[in-house]
Amino acid sequence: RHLVLEPLDEAAALEANRLTCGYASPAVPDFGNSNYVLSFSAPLVEAGPSPVRTQRLLAHMRQGRPGRRGKLVQADARFSLTAAYADEWLPLKPGSEGALALAIAHVLLRDGLADKDFLARRTLGLERFRQIAERYGPGTAAATTIRARVKKRPTASVTAQTTKALQARQYRASKKAQNNQHDD
Repeated sequence: RHLVLEPLDEAAALEANRLTCGYASPAVPDFGNSNYVLSFSAPLVEAGPSPVRTQRLLAHMRQGRPGRRGKLVQADARFSLTAAYADEWLPLKPGSEGALALAIAHVLLRDGLADKDFLARRTLGLERFRQIAERYGPGTAAATTIRARVKKRPTASVTAQTTKALQARQYRASKKAQNNQHDD
């Protein structure tokens, strides 16, 4: 006899996608329509149903579109295969991904870069979340999440300007993709 524990089976993952993304299918990064991908410790290159397909899609994002080169940033405590493949690796202190995500949320909310319509339709407790995110500015995140000395690969620290630029580009790209979907 043996015991198998699978805390997040496929049905749970599909339902989570339906509730958060609006579709009940496996989450697959849309590298073909992305200009900037920020991954929080996700093993994008080394895991998933087809690592080879993922690498091909990432290569297309980077070089397969004339005049457009996408960028992959891996925020991770380990120098994983995805971190090695990424254009930039943000070497995080273990367990600090949440603080970095809150700092990004802080900038999005503070600077009006968040999708207000989406937040109104799909979230509960936004004001409480805003209060929590206010405690995590970009300077705090840089000081508490990024490891200071990493010998394997140089990296830039997370700054307000970098975070704003990243989120503004990502927001514009997602809005453009949504508009293109509505045109079909």
